[in-house]
Amino acid sequence: MNEVFGEEIFIAELIWEDVNKKTAQQIGVTHEYVLIFGKAKDLLKDTWSIEKEDTEIVLTEVNRLKKTYGEDYRQASLELAGWFRSMKGKPAFGLRRFR
Repeated sequence: MNEVFGEEIFIAELIWEDVNKKTAQQIGVTHEYVLIFGKAKDLLKDTWSIEKEDTEIVLTEVNRLKKTYGEDYRQASLELAGWFRSMKGKPAFGLRRFR
């Protein structure tokens, strides 16, 4: 796509998760890539305009796990998955896919 639109106006790559069905008769598409280009990249804000609820408590937990496990990302990820399960019913649970 850079050849078509130009690398200098590339903004972002989004991965969109779709509903999937895992059956023998159907192949489930679980995600698609969306490439975003713009004519006036310099007019975009540097930060998101909408903040998701409870991101601060998730980031606090991530920082705690970094201190606890250092570069043992596998163990930190497993612990974070357990932490997200304990947050079921709270807005933070909706952020679990970002672990």
